[in-house]
Amino acid sequence: MGNFISDQLVKHLNQRLAQVGSVEALDLERDALKVTLKLRGDEEEIRLEFSGISWFTEDGKFNLRYDNAYASREWIQGVLGIIREKSGNAFSMPDAIHLMPLKMLFPKAR
Repeated sequence: MGNFISDQLVKHLNQRLAQVGSVEALDLERDALKVTLKLRGDEEEIRLEFSGISWFTEDGKFNLRYDNAYASREWIQGVLGIIREKSGNAFSMPDAIHLMPLKMLFPKAR
């Protein structure tokens, strides 16, 4: 099932990132997500890591909340900090049926 979930997430992320780059690798663990991105015009890949992930639903959207975020580039780490302040360390996706297996992988937020 891990490959199915990873494939669906990569597909979703690539659709959202289509204008700026693509996902090169994605690794899911019980409460962590590691993503390697390739941005257009950039030689070096970018690594993003989110840990302490849990899920919740709100206003019909599936949300992932994380405790910590890391980026391999200092300026992206800064952007993640700004996003965390504004979003409450969560990001949402449509509560689509193909993303439901994430609910089995990550624990529900308390």
